[in-house]
Amino acid sequence: MGSSSSGISLEQPGEGRSYSFVELAGDLLTDCRHTIRSLGRTPGFATIVVLTMALGIGVNTAMFSVLYATLLAPLPYSEPNRLVEVRMKELTGNRHETGTSLPNLLDWIRDAKCFEGLGAHLPQFFASLTGHGEAEEVHSWRLSAGAFALLHVKPLVGRGFTPDEDTASGPRSAVISDYLWKNRFARDSNILGQRVFVGGEAFTIVGVMPDRFEFPPLIGDWKPVIWLSLNLPDDIANSRGTHSIHVVGRLKQGVSIEAASAEMVAISGRLAKSFPKENGEWSSANVSLLSDAAYVRDFRQTLLLLSCAAALVLLIAAVNIAALLAARGVAREMEFSIRRALGMSTNRLVRQLLTESCVIALVGCAVGVALAYLVLPVVKSMLEGSPRVAEIGIQPVVLAFSAGVAIFAGLLAGILPVLRVQQRQVTASHGSSQSRRLRGRKWLVALEIAVSLLLLSTAGLLFESLWRAAHVDLGFRTDSVLSMRFSLPFKKYGTAQRVESFREELLRQVLAVPSVTTAGTNSALPMGIISQGTDFDIDANSNATAGRHSAAFANVSPGYLETMGIPMSQGRTFGDGDRRGTPLVAIVSAKVARKFGNSGGILGRRIRLARLSGADWFTVVGICGDVRE
Repeated sequence: MGSSSSGISLEQPGEGRSYSFVELAGDLLTDCRHTIRSLGRTPGFATIVVLTMALGIGVNTAMFSVLYATLLAPLPYSEPNRLVEVRMKELTGNRHETGTSLPNLLDWIRDAKCFEGLGAHLPQFFASLTGHGEAEEVHSWRLSAGAFALLHVKPLVGRGFTPDEDTASGPRSAVISDYLWKNRFARDSNILGQRVFVGGEAFTIVGVMPDRFEFPPLIGDWKPVIWLSLNLPDDIANSRGTHSIHVVGRLKQGVSIEAASAEMVAISGRLAKSFPKENGEWSSANVSLLSDAAYVRDFRQTLLLLSCAAALVLLIAAVNIAALLAARGVAREMEFSIRRALGMSTNRLVRQLLTESCVIALVGCAVGVALAYLVLPVVKSMLEGSPRVAEIGIQPVVLAFSAGVAIFAGLLAGILPVLRVQQRQVTASHGSSQSRRLRGRKWLVALEIAVSLLLLSTAGLLFESLWRAAHVDLGFRTDSVLSMRFSLPFKKYGTAQRVESFREELLRQVLAVPSVTTAGTNSALPMGIISQGTDFDIDANSNATAGRHSAAFANVSPGYLETMGIPMSQGRTFGDGDRRGTPLVAIVSAKVARKFGNSGGILGRRIRLARLSGADWFTVVGICGDVRE
């Protein structure tokens, strides 16, 4: 029977004996020591292959650390895969998605069986925070009662919101972030009951959230530092057609996204039939994971594209290292022949070569992780404002990914040397000629060149796509143009006349600055976080029929188009004569104008914004260039 060794017994192919795990581990250790000694005798070669591998692994480590922190890491809530966003969906036209109204939400809560609960929230960006220190612009968010409970997160101090705080007549309450508590209130232990003013309105602090809490998630630098009670005005609370409320829900245990979507589609269909005027165009619904919110989808596409480019860099590095190892194998043929003569099997030699390539890859991994660590601060500064940038770093899961990538790259790089060894064995056993060996070598070289060309061309196409995306014509100038934001307290500037007076005085003083040539205001700057879109009606004429269309829009002052360098193609721009009390006028983009004829067919026609109930008609007086929003 013979003596036995502990461990797993493996059958060594072609050798007719069992091969224990202990023996395999011993051989692996021996191969590692041999690899280190061998590389030590050729420091130039070792440096080249390690740095090549480090470059490929470093790029992928940096990209994965960004990808994981911003998109793959679970949201910081209990069972985040059950948290969803529910939106109304248009089945015709542009198939837009939107929020809902409070009456619709109450019907959803009553009829839906797939949710543990549903909560409402509303954004309130760029609010002025006063009281307890200097005025500060903050991002705030309004939440309904029970929203914190849906997230399974309790305030660190105090409480969340109560149902009576959802109504217009209810108390005005605020829950602040740990960041705000620390930086504005110096962690005052008597924080509860103190008042702050947000947008000129007084709120009583009733709670403090734990450190690193955020809601909504994944909105980067726009994340709120203070949450306010809902306090919906009666006109919004009672209007079924005002679709401005965002909805978050938690699925019941075991309920799938598909089941919840099907239920919400059925409920939305019934509400559309019951209330055709308010919900007729929004006869469907969409349920998606909270981690798949609309404001991260474009960011995800960009990161995935960059990750593909990084993976190609790694493949190119692995192919080049394989070529270097194969070339080195030619010089080691005498060594391999001696090893065979001393009794080493082909399988044993193959394991040694794969061990060598994996050791090189792991050393390159260590150097690559160090490079990624040095590069990540630069990457984070480039991604400033993107979701969860602060969490980007070399985390344990990133290290595990890098080690896995290194082993994969090492095995990939070891393929060519292994193929050469196996080819030598075949040719030796068949007594093949030198010409056949040379022919096999040519095939390997041809394969390497083909793979390298394929990878390089693919990487080139990816980077060309990125370059084109980075140089898209935005439709407006960015050089020598500065922007600033201001948020006006509603109590002081609650009428259009007061806002207009403020705007006119602001522009007067700005234009008085010697270095300023032009200036203007806009309610929603292009490429900004605030975007405004609306359906609009257009009157009928002989060229086109009346109908409802949709477009982005903004309220701008005279001088804005000139300041932004947006050209006028037809008609006129806004002037000082376009003010309150004069006929309402509008300028449309070339894209909108093309829908109604290519020769200014929309000029002189009237449009009415559907979002402004009872609004007057605007006369189109000009066509400007297209602007990317």
